[in-house]
Amino acid sequence: MKKSSSADNCVLPLSNNGFSEKLYLGESQVTRARSRAPPAAVLFDMDGLLLDTERIAREASRVTAHAFGCVISDALALRMIGLGSDELGRIFIAELGADFPFAEYQQMWNATYREMLAAGIPVRPGVIEALTALRAHGLSAAVATSTHTPHARHKLAQAGILAHFDVVVGRDAVIRGKPAPDIYLHAADRLGVNAAHCWAFEDSLPGLTAAVASGARTHWVPDLAHIHGHEMPAGVETIESLHSICHWLGVE
Repeated sequence: MKKSSSADNCVLPLSNNGFSEKLYLGESQVTRARSRAPPAAVLFDMDGLLLDTERIAREASRVTAHAFGCVISDALALRMIGLGSDELGRIFIAELGADFPFAEYQQMWNATYREMLAAGIPVRPGVIEALTALRAHGLSAAVATSTHTPHARHKLAQAGILAHFDVVVGRDAVIRGKPAPDIYLHAADRLGVNAAHCWAFEDSLPGLTAAVASGARTHWVPDLAHIHGHEMPAGVETIESLHSICHWLGVE
């Protein structure tokens, strides 16, 4: 973990995040676009990074929790971002008690979430431009997500971007989910490259922790997750959107 200093503090305005109008970045300042040597490959998280789905997921959580007679606090909702269902189950039991029927909750949440997604899945700013730039430079790309692989592929296809990825690795493909590095290591291995020679992009603390532990050059693109400076893993660079990839590759 890195300690923040007042000289390094930075605030990035965010809109429509439902929690705060500004996000503290601490020592992990916004990285200014500049050209750099290309990586062996690029590894992406999915929800909240490529797909603008975290707000939909939060609403599905609110609706489902109401049906079970409970309330998902903002703090709990933020802790849920970036985690797989097994990690979520442990959090729910710790917060709501051992008798909370998490399996039934998760089943209803899945149905509610998919119904909401049927209206369409928007992509986040800079995604299309970044993926197009990677393809133009012949760079491989993978998705490393806490969503199970078949569902991830379906969502990416629904958003119209599945064809941009050589590999999609979901939570079901590895023994340990984020914040363990397994998903990123497996995605890099599937691409035939060393994770340490890759760029990785994330929007959540569990994902950033996983990517850093894999050895990848890791970037935070803020969405809903509020990450304080003292929580940020060492070495993470913060960018405002994936459009920075275009600048680094010399594509405007």
